[in-house]
Amino acid sequence: MLGENEFSTETIGEFVRAYKDGFFIYDIHEKQFRFLNPVMQKIFSLEDLSLPTNNASVFLNRVNVDDHAFLTHKYKLLLEKGYILQAEFRCEPDKYVSCDAYYLEDTKTIIGTVKDITRAKEHADYMVNYGGQKDTLLEIICHNLSGPLMLMQNVIRKAEKTATGNIVNGTPDVYPFINDITQQCIDIINDFLEKEHFESEKIFPRKNHFDVVEKVRLIIENSKKVYESKHIHLDTEHEYLFVHSDDVKFLQVLNNLISNAMKFTQTNGNIVVGIRTTEDTFIVSIADDGIGISPQMQPFLFERNSIASRPGLRGEASNGIGLYICKRLVDRMQGRLWYDTIENNGSTFYMELPRE
Repeated sequence: MLGENEFSTETIGEFVRAYKDGFFIYDIHEKQFRFLNPVMQKIFSLEDLSLPTNNASVFLNRVNVDDHAFLTHKYKLLLEKGYILQAEFRCEPDKYVSCDAYYLEDTKTIIGTVKDITRAKEHADYMVNYGGQKDTLLEIICHNLSGPLMLMQNVIRKAEKTATGNIVNGTPDVYPFINDITQQCIDIINDFLEKEHFESEKIFPRKNHFDVVEKVRLIIENSKKVYESKHIHLDTEHEYLFVHSDDVKFLQVLNNLISNAMKFTQTNGNIVVGIRTTEDTFIVSIADDGIGISPQMQPFLFERNSIASRPGLRGEASNGIGLYICKRLVDRMQGRLWYDTIENNGSTFYMELPRE
């Protein structure tokens, strides 16, 4: 007869025999596993899972060393809260794993499931990187089309004012028509960008385990393709920095802030993207040596359709919602966004987000 809180491994074995994910029962007091299904062996690429001699180090040795601190943190949360969900980490070789675990305090036992999410993670990373490429493409559209269109519009207006009225040589009646068509093109671009920004704001944050340094490098490389005349580089002591946050929204905010820095920095100007950490957060800063923000504009900077909106130094269009959306997205991720600036002497924007 089993005790009130005892497990029947035979019963559990029957239950998880056809289970497609890994399943385990770990005894904290004895520091050993009481049950492991065969899928655990496959996920962690182990040759033998004989019981009860296997302990946690058998699996920890298969975990990427960079994620050891992360798992230690999750283990403490498990004991404090009684459960953890979707704790993502990497194990050798090149595999992504997600773990759900529950702590039964009465029996000092942990019951958990482990899922191989490598394919799903690769797909998610592809979509995130694709999104980063998409944002770059939108920036190219804004930079390479809106600027020339606005310049063309100014030329047309000037030509219209200086036209002599000679129908044969000046054809002044054509100018309003060309001006209207040009404005329509500008409006289409701005409407498209505005819809794109607001759609992402409606999506609830979805946290993923990702490397901040890798994502920042991606945006920097993409930005260099758009603004070849500017100098942008990364300043950080971190070779990598894994966090649990919404990488899609993070990239959108970062792309927008870097784009703004590029727009308001002179040719051959400098932009420095910094990454640093606190105990519970990470901070990404974007510093430029551009024209800065006047005191009159600063109170309205994060407002929707802000009166602080202005075209870039090369005529790049501004729809007045970029920083508003950035602020909303950072708020949704439970972070904060702020800036330091001196007019005619550059600006630095800071984005701080929880590491978990």
